[in-house]
Amino acid sequence: MATVVKRINFKRKKGMLYFLNQDGNLAEIKPKTKHQKVVVKTRISKEKGFLYFLDKQGNIAKAKMKNHH
Repeated sequence: MATVVKRINFKRKKGMLYFLNQDGNLAEIKPKTKHQKVVVKTRISKEKGFLYFLDKQGNIAKAKMKNHH
């Protein structure tokens, strides 16, 4: 079960991948490249044992990882 961490209502671009980078900001990257671009400065501090992602509504959400040690 995922919980919303921050509501940003971000619109995805077709063909791009989105993730939270090490600084806690939302970044986008084209598949098969290494260049990432920060699109929203969210500065979310991540907790261990959680996966952070951009949900279908365009908000930052987190879900507990099952096999985290």
